[in-house]
Amino acid sequence: MTAKLFIPKKKYDVAIAYSGYSNFIDTVAGKSNATNKFIWVHADFLTQYNIDENFRKKFKQIYKKYKYFNKIVVVSKSAAENFKKLCPELSRKVTFQWNINKERVVESSTDANINFDKNCYNIVAIARLAKYKGIERLVETANLLKQNGS
Repeated sequence: MTAKLFIPKKKYDVAIAYSGYSNFIDTVAGKSNATNKFIWVHADFLTQYNIDENFRKKFKQIYKKYKYFNKIVVVSKSAAENFKKLCPELSRKVTFQWNINKERVVESSTDANINFDKNCYNIVAIARLAKYKGIERLVETANLLKQNGS
């Protein structure tokens, strides 16, 4: 089944491709009749491109979809700058926006009766529990810090 079957004929103000990795979702948003089209980028593509041969092969396909979007929203400053280096011709479309709002995380933790200790480091990870996210490394690192008295 092709994404073309799912592209709405109706005109929308905004279409958002929130994943940035899904060709299906990105195609539906990118080829929609929306006036404004945004795509989120959740990774440092330049770093991935430089270290991962599979990503380099996939990037040709990934790159094609960006022409359909008005804005490419990257969720970290360094990743946004690296995206511009990798695709300088798209620089005018690239903008940076934190994916997570620190104040909202603190507010939510307060609502859940979680108190941050201001006398030490507090590590917060917000991610899917997927192997490639590396959350187990965070747990291991926190354990090492605790063992070392940090």
